[in-house]
Amino acid sequence: MNNQSTSDAKASDIQPKGTLRLKLGNLWMKTKSFFHGNPPAIIGSTLLVVIILGALFAPVLATHNPDKRVARPHVAPNAEHILGSTRNGRDVYSQVLQGARKTLSVALFAGIIATVIAVGVGVTSGYFGGKIDEWMNFITNVFLVFPQLPLLIVLAAFLGQVGSGVIAVLLGVTSWPWGRG
Repeated sequence: MNNQSTSDAKASDIQPKGTLRLKLGNLWMKTKSFFHGNPPAIIGSTLLVVIILGALFAPVLATHNPDKRVARPHVAPNAEHILGSTRNGRDVYSQVLQGARKTLSVALFAGIIATVIAVGVGVTSGYFGGKIDEWMNFITNVFLVFPQLPLLIVLAAFLGQVGSGVIAVLLGVTSWPWGRG
């Protein structure tokens, strides 16, 4: 009898073949109904996809080196320089693509840092409770009170020449309280 119940449990663990197809179909229908008649969602999603694809394929799509002088200063948009050139003669289109790449990497890295800190503080606070929870709540409130942008400006000025990694760490360390809740 024990073998019978074991084989029944294993048979019930096996999902029917159409279950995944059904779940994907439901997801597709929900997504389709969300976007149907919702122009802001369509426009925002399209812009986001274009920016992400542009950032991912920046080395392929960039027509010139973004750090080199490739034209006369202040060239108007034309066939060779799609968005024109800067005061230093650098191609604006190539700079936008490379800038999107750096911006998205900084945002992703900062988001990961903020999420890890927020989850760590939240789990610690919830698990231990009591005095530790009160201290974690106090620390969170202190971080929430400080205005983030002026603090970042002061830290960046204090640190001097900072790169993308330092900016991502500063954003992540100052943004974590907003993810705790």
